[in-house]
Amino acid sequence: MPSHPLQVALITVVGIVLFVTLQRKTRPFVLLTNVKPILTGLTIGGCVGILWAASLGQRYLYWQQLEGEIQQDVTIEGRIAGISNNTRSSRLILEQVRIGGKAWPSELKAVIYYYEPDKHFIVSQQISAKVRLKPARAVANPAGFDTQKWYVSQQIVRTGYVIGQQVALVRPSLTLRSQLQQTLSALQVTGDKWLQALMFGDRRGFTDEDWTLLKATGTAHLFAISGLHLALAGGVMLICVQCVSVLCRASRFRFTSLLPVQWACMLLGSTAYAYCANWQVSVTRAYVVLCVWICLWSWSRRLGHSNVLLLTATICLVIQPEAVYGMALYLSLGAVAIIMLIHWRWRSCFRAEVPWWRKLLIMQGLMSVGLIPMTLVMFQSVSWVAPVFNLLLIPLMSLAIVPACLVGLLLLLCCDADSVLLRTYLNLVGSCLDRILQFMKWGALRIEDGVGTALLSGSQSVLLAITVVILGVLMLPFIGKHRLMLVILFVCLYPKFLPGFAKKPELIHYFDVGQGSASMVTRYGRAVIIDTGASFSDTGSYAESVLLPFIQQHGLTVDLLIISHGDNDHAGGLEVLKRTFPELTMLSPDNGCESGMQWMWQGLQFETFWPLANSDITDSDNNRSCVVKVSGQYHSALFPGDIEASAEQTLITQLNRQTELGLLNADVLLAPHHGSATSSTEAFINAVSPRYAIFSQGWLNRWGFPNPQVVDRYQRRNVTTINTSKTGYLRVDMGKSLTIQQYRQIGPWYHHAF
Repeated sequence: MPSHPLQVALITVVGIVLFVTLQRKTRPFVLLTNVKPILTGLTIGGCVGILWAASLGQRYLYWQQLEGEIQQDVTIEGRIAGISNNTRSSRLILEQVRIGGKAWPSELKAVIYYYEPDKHFIVSQQISAKVRLKPARAVANPAGFDTQKWYVSQQIVRTGYVIGQQVALVRPSLTLRSQLQQTLSALQVTGDKWLQALMFGDRRGFTDEDWTLLKATGTAHLFAISGLHLALAGGVMLICVQCVSVLCRASRFRFTSLLPVQWACMLLGSTAYAYCANWQVSVTRAYVVLCVWICLWSWSRRLGHSNVLLLTATICLVIQPEAVYGMALYLSLGAVAIIMLIHWRWRSCFRAEVPWWRKLLIMQGLMSVGLIPMTLVMFQSVSWVAPVFNLLLIPLMSLAIVPACLVGLLLLLCCDADSVLLRTYLNLVGSCLDRILQFMKWGALRIEDGVGTALLSGSQSVLLAITVVILGVLMLPFIGKHRLMLVILFVCLYPKFLPGFAKKPELIHYFDVGQGSASMVTRYGRAVIIDTGASFSDTGSYAESVLLPFIQQHGLTVDLLIISHGDNDHAGGLEVLKRTFPELTMLSPDNGCESGMQWMWQGLQFETFWPLANSDITDSDNNRSCVVKVSGQYHSALFPGDIEASAEQTLITQLNRQTELGLLNADVLLAPHHGSATSSTEAFINAVSPRYAIFSQGWLNRWGFPNPQVVDRYQRRNVTTINTSKTGYLRVDMGKSLTIQQYRQIGPWYHHAF
């Protein structure tokens, strides 16, 4: 069921207004005469869709229950559907899962993490491993990549990790695809990772630097097998058929009808390429679209473009209903819709007498502009140089590189692994790809040196999206366009697109960063970060995945970074933030933080109480944590880091001696040390006297935080306790009325359900 009724109502109203607007003035009664069948169809379709969505969602939630094999050592067996290798770990996606001899439904998957792997596997192999599992639950934050949404889109219901390196190969992969891919890997040709991506849809070899380059140039789609690549495979087969037909005519052999052979060969080529790509979700979707078009053409069925698009979307959703939670479906259908719109709006530009290169320029330019709003909404950034790179590379990739890779697949199939022809040819194609990437890197560096970053994000993105939408509406030649422009402006001005803090200037944000801590104080578009969450040796950090996207989304300027202490779960993102904001001022126990400091920032008062300037507590980094209090006009919040009982007692004694114990009073307390039994003494709780105590901790964490006795200690004093693992991200409004907004209560159902 929809988790945002206001948005649903808004979309419904906009839809009705658009429908009325598009009725031609010359036929004023068309709407009235057709209203009954339209409403009947909408009602039936809506009811069926709601029931279907509810049943699918309920089934997914059923598998999230804390029962059965949860938090137990079990043996899992399954087929590898996907692999992601990092420096110190591998992430395996398993399908056709069996646990204890009991098989899961075929569409459900599990993700297991294999740390310090001593074996390397490939897709399609059957493995068995001793693992510890829990329901597939991710952190919940309003910005950054939504892992929980990805779990739902992939039908992943369990996550876990391998225990004691106990992974065994049950059945090797005997598929033709795996054999061809292993042959390519064994050849170790130039540009191997790019060939793997274009021939088998395997992009595991891409480095962070590669992804940064592809994002900056907007060309990542060129190295992912999509509808364009499948169409090219079909086109190559059509060319082969035409060549054969020419030879047949020369030999006086005649076909009664060449068209069925063309369609069959085109479908055969696309099927073979989709198989080589392992029938990935996006590839399967593109294949369905291609099949729909082939069927319509072969049966001489003439459907309107919009009907073809709706038919394609329906088939895709019937086959993969969970695709509505992924980005690929919308990008695929959106790209097709934009192509149709361009052909309809600028029909005269695509007449037969227009040169092909001019058609290509027009199509590529308009498509690049048309995809900007969708790219901004989904990725919160867009490469403004993408149209230039795509204009240069799409023809090159389409007319030369992809066909060359298809020929390479045929050679892999026909030649021996030690064939000189095979190695020479693949080295040549790989070298060309390497040259292309070097050119892209050179171009990106020149652009960065000349005008700065090639990516637009944050508030710039919002303004650009609105501008593109307005220009698009102004160019559409139908009746009522001015009224429609007002409607779209209304949608763009919906609060989702506006700065979120305009009317709530005093906000404190507690992010869901698992077993760690990351907070932010914001006011009037500026921010102070207090701790960054953890970093991971080979998979990034919460600063990259949560804090920076949040800063970009709201167009914030960061003035100060406070690090409570140097433990990874609090300071893991320090280097990332220092690289991103080189001039950023930092305060930490090793960098100036000591008791007695006070300053004003954007009308808020900051005070530090710990560590004491002459304190002899040096038993742990935890007890040297920088303790900071933030006070507004009406309310205050205390950030004590990971101080433990000894530091708490010394702090209280020192403030008592100065008759300033009341300075510790705060409405909101970030519980010391995540709710550990070594912290949150009764004396400390009494000194702070909070209304709310927030435990920043990971779900089902190995230490059992927050300790039940600590929680009871707070609750006996009528303090409301909040666990970020249960609520997700928290937004505290420190206006006249202290309010706390929990992301899992207002977010999508798959977050709320937990």
